[in-house]
Amino acid sequence: ARSRAVIRRANSKPFGSTYNVFVFVDAHRMREEAQNALLKLVEEPPGHCVLIFISPNPDMILNTIRSRCQRVRFAPLGESVIERILVDYYSMDEETAAGVAALARGDINRAKEIASDFDDEGRRLVYGILERIRKSPESWAIEQALLVSRSTNRDSAARFLDDLAAAYRDVMTGDEALFINRDQTETLKTQVAGWDQRNLPGILDKIVVTRDGILRRNLNIEAALVDLFLDIKNSG
Repeated sequence: ARSRAVIRRANSKPFGSTYNVFVFVDAHRMREEAQNALLKLVEEPPGHCVLIFISPNPDMILNTIRSRCQRVRFAPLGESVIERILVDYYSMDEETAAGVAALARGDINRAKEIASDFDDEGRRLVYGILERIRKSPESWAIEQALLVSRSTNRDSAARFLDDLAAAYRDVMTGDEALFINRDQTETLKTQVAGWDQRNLPGILDKIVVTRDGILRRNLNIEAALVDLFLDIKNSG
């Protein structure tokens, strides 16, 4: 129904401007039927019509649509840009905005998600685990996994694992100039010297797989975190 409405409007004369402009945000989420309905419009748009498809996953858009579009790539936003947006448009205090911007990896939508549930306590827990899990007994790793799982849901568990992955990514990078979590620079520098760099890619992969399993495959959070923490401990 929406596709038909767009087609009707696209073929009407614009009001108060030179063009009718249609912006499809997260275009990869459109059903195949809707994309097919728009195909003729994409193939032969009226001269006063502009169609813009925005997507972080353009390969999920039908090739018949993609092949008829001009692709424009946007680089990640700089941290200072994201920080200013958070302060100026979302009234965030500058200290929190700086922390969120460092974690957003150039994505303002990710920054907004982090800002809506910025969890300093969760991040402290991440760095406590990073510092101690390598030298602590397995019982401690299991205890920490249970502690996290009992105070979380699927979304917050995914955010926790995002923070954990970012911490291990910084340790693997080893260069403080490239740290995402610059507020934890001293802790990270110590950990860079302590972890076997050969094992870090495997740890990162396990964190990402666990995150996706909890969020998309409904893995049991408690069991998944226990398995993950034991794997990390035994990889140290």
